[in-house]
Amino acid sequence: MRPFPHTVLILFLAGIVVPHLAGRVAADQPDDVTLTVYGNGFAMVKEDRTINIAEEVSAVQIKGVAATIQPATVAFSSLTDPEGTRIVEQNYQYDMVDTNRLLQLHINQNIGISLSDGNNITGKLLFSDDAHLGLLTDTGVSVIRRNENVRSLRFAALPDSLLTEPTLLWKVHAAQPGEHKIQVAYQAAEIAWRADYVAVLNDNDSRINLGGWATVENRTGTTFHNARLKLMGGNVQWRREWVVAEAAVGKDWFSEDMSEKQFFEYYLYEFPERTTLANNEIKQLRLLSADNVKVTKSYRYQPTIESTSGGIFDPLYIHDSTEVNVLLEVSNTAANQLGKPLPAGTVRVYKRDGDDGSLEFVGQDDITHTKRGETVSLHIGNAYDLNGKRQIIKEEKDAPGRRLVQTVEITLTSAKEEPVTVKIKDRLPYRHWKLLEQSDKPDKEEPDFLHFQVEVPPMKGDVQGKRTLTYTIEYSNLPTKVSWLFD
Repeated sequence: MRPFPHTVLILFLAGIVVPHLAGRVAADQPDDVTLTVYGNGFAMVKEDRTINIAEEVSAVQIKGVAATIQPATVAFSSLTDPEGTRIVEQNYQYDMVDTNRLLQLHINQNIGISLSDGNNITGKLLFSDDAHLGLLTDTGVSVIRRNENVRSLRFAALPDSLLTEPTLLWKVHAAQPGEHKIQVAYQAAEIAWRADYVAVLNDNDSRINLGGWATVENRTGTTFHNARLKLMGGNVQWRREWVVAEAAVGKDWFSEDMSEKQFFEYYLYEFPERTTLANNEIKQLRLLSADNVKVTKSYRYQPTIESTSGGIFDPLYIHDSTEVNVLLEVSNTAANQLGKPLPAGTVRVYKRDGDDGSLEFVGQDDITHTKRGETVSLHIGNAYDLNGKRQIIKEEKDAPGRRLVQTVEITLTSAKEEPVTVKIKDRLPYRHWKLLEQSDKPDKEEPDFLHFQVEVPPMKGDVQGKRTLTYTIEYSNLPTKVSWLFD
């Protein structure tokens, strides 16, 4: 385990020395755990524990809490005597065992060192740094080079101040000493979840089988055993204090879909079975499964445009993009086998090779949180047989009037054997505009975009199919920042 941060956040006071109290007891493992994981990197941990409070005022150690606990968020209650039991002092002990910390705590104490040459040295430790150890022995002061020269170190005992796991230390006042059932809740950082979807297309690209998985990653420094797991979908405002993180990979599978419900302004997903979420593990749990979901494949041509350093779009820098995007559109409705809130995540699309039956990857896209009734549009790649070209074929400038008139030509070519419909989404650099002429009426007009939909004919022999549209547009009230366009 990595050393923990040297900054400790205490609920009440920093640097408190907890008095030595009679009846100190340890609650090592919770009786029950509920874990609510949020997408933006934290979780609410709720634990039921059993402790035996022997005295009216006792020190209680709560071991096994997350290393990334946010101490200021800890909430405590006694189910046995909620009115008469309270915490009067709390410390989060983070001073974990590692070699350097052990050496620091043994300054002026005897230790043993085994060297790589087979010799053993015993003496009082005078100093320790990353490169050397200084020992006072019977024959004088020895300075020993570390790293490969030191094979092992021997210490008489583990100092009481060091811990093998993160621990909360409470001073508890109980009107009724004895066994107590308690509940502990706190926030922990470095645990999050995301949605991952797998979609398998049918032969004619009209239907998919869709599987959704919740991918939960736990880097909290502790393992949550047999936990009831909930996932919160939505953007919950939260600020973390500090984190500790390492990485590893694991996997688990559930046989039933999760259940979901609306909770406040978010969606709360709960799994039907309990699970153990190990530290440094990535676990996958099934969110949903839907077969025979209708999809619509379409094509989109969208030239890109760059802004100048002043943030004003320069029509001279609209890229002559050639790519035509391949889109899959899915209606999130009950009539289409879905109708569930879809958490944000990545959709990976596969299609089966008809010759050998193997699944081949054909593209992926990310989706945002998608409500019931909305349409998901996935840009999974670019069409191999389609190309686009945008160019300005005529331009008139009126500097005194701060006007610019352009004639834009967009040409689409196809090497496909059948006609295809292509959606064009053309970016407009300025918001004050008026269409003067157009070969095709736009499907939709927005302040920043013109939308067209055209049919591109198929290839005939060695000649590609071709479709051209033009429009003339007038920009007025141009910002003074772009007056240099008229120079």
